[in-house]
Amino acid sequence: MKVHPVARKIIIAVAVVLLFGAFTAPQVSERSALAAGTGLARLNIENSSQFDFVLMLYGPDDLNYVVSAYSSETDTIIRGTYSFFMRACNHTTTGTMDLSIHKTIYVPVCGGNAGAKGDKHHAVDVADYIKMVKVKVRNQTQEPIGLYLRTIQNHYFLNLEPKEIQFVTVPKDTYVYSFVACDELVVGYYDALVRWPLDLKCNESD
Repeated sequence: MKVHPVARKIIIAVAVVLLFGAFTAPQVSERSALAAGTGLARLNIENSSQFDFVLMLYGPDDLNYVVSAYSSETDTIIRGTYSFFMRACNHTTTGTMDLSIHKTIYVPVCGGNAGAKGDKHHAVDVADYIKMVKVKVRNQTQEPIGLYLRTIQNHYFLNLEPKEIQFVTVPKDTYVYSFVACDELVVGYYDALVRWPLDLKCNESD
């Protein structure tokens, strides 16, 4: 039987559509099942600090994020437990994080915390991993002071005029401090705690 040319074109077009659908349908179905099931989770990062936030994740997938100060980012990731490297407020830490459900990572102002953010199971406060403290440093002498505040990992230098007050945000830790005043080297220990000022005095009352 002779097939009309127009009919032949229609038959070829239908065959191409069916063949294309046979290759693409399983992929669409698989992707939809993955999104609808437990395969993927949403990850939000909200950076309210004045520094860039860096997060590197290693686990079911390897992911890198750099979120600029005062900005946010959203991604869809493979659910699971990840090892991480984190940098916030110019300080770093490592650990593990459960990202098996939708999570929002809050990066608060350095020295603060994210506060109440709804369901705690879906919220991550970076302040729980990098604990920063805003320290009030008071020069209670009558002369200029060059303060050296340090741990093994962190070092800070401050120059204070007589009776001047300055603030410095540091990781929560025990620090060694030293400065020269009243013709003497003054050395001591300071526990960086919230609302606990560091008062700089001479060894003898001035």
